[in-house]
Amino acid sequence: MIKEGNSIEEMSEYRYYEFLKKWLYSKGYKVYERIRYGKYEFDLVGVKGNKVVLIEVKEKYFRRLVKQALKKAKLGLFSEVYVAYPFKKKPKVNWLAKYGIGVIDLTRKKVVLKSKSK
Repeated sequence: MIKEGNSIEEMSEYRYYEFLKKWLYSKGYKVYERIRYGKYEFDLVGVKGNKVVLIEVKEKYFRRLVKQALKKAKLGLFSEVYVAYPFKKKPKVNWLAKYGIGVIDLTRKKVVLKSKSK
């Protein structure tokens, strides 16, 4: 259910959540949506034992998505951090590997770059 006050951009991102939640569930994670932590909001968080995975989702503005993910990764709360984005072409994202950020292509529904675990 869409909460009152959400932007159009946030509402359109929800359509990708089902696929991402299924992916996390299939790996044994308990999944939480839109978690608030101080001034931060996390799109999807998966928890399995001591392992905590963050997935940040955007339908537009890939650079903004990466910037958010890098900032949240620096908090040190997550074992793995992924960005999920609907790429039009096969993404060239290997440069994110040096930051430990994984990439999920929402168009092709697959992980194209695995996040480095802590």
